[in-house]
Amino acid sequence: NNNTCRDILFCETGVYDPEYYIVYRQWLYLRHILEEKDLHPILINVINLAIDAGTPMGCRIKKLVEAPDPLDISRNLCRISIANSSSTSRAYYRYINPTLQQQSLYQTFYDVPEIYRLSWSRFRMMSTHLAVQKGRWHKVERANRRCVCGSIQDESHVLFQCPVTEDLRRGLILNGIPFDNLQQLFYWDDLKSCMSFIHKVLGRLQ
Repeated sequence: NNNTCRDILFCETGVYDPEYYIVYRQWLYLRHILEEKDLHPILINVINLAIDAGTPMGCRIKKLVEAPDPLDISRNLCRISIANSSSTSRAYYRYINPTLQQQSLYQTFYDVPEIYRLSWSRFRMMSTHLAVQKGRWHKVERANRRCVCGSIQDESHVLFQCPVTEDLRRGLILNGIPFDNLQQLFYWDDLKSCMSFIHKVLGRLQ
């Protein structure tokens, strides 16, 4: 979704956008060249000349060569951005991921359908088509971002309160999964059941 916040995407999944990726690949390439400089004498000479002359490319190369891992820097900057932001999107994300750590779902294999993972990810990163999100995109007052049942349609409402999804909640209770708040739901051990629940809720209401 083009409306997903880049810092939240990076923090949640570890997937960086093209800008971060290009910088990272440039950094890796320069590190490789410098570690094997005896094999690239002409290129090393050109790089040194550009740095000594203070050309725009030379300054860029110097900055990259002297920098630590740019992905670590970018990841830390994203966490700082989320932690200090007053936006409702980032406040929501801080609530469901207070440690601002990359989720294990994106680091470890889980035997779940890909469509469940997509719904789970979109829900966590506020990339759904719930009224609370569509209203934000179209500058609709929050009080007018209504569900089909008449209440304000936000993440907590559709999961825990909406009568349209009551039967899905009952199924979750039968599986012994709590649904008091988003934090409990997102960190419950039975990840597959939680992901299935969120997928079915979004499928019914979007």
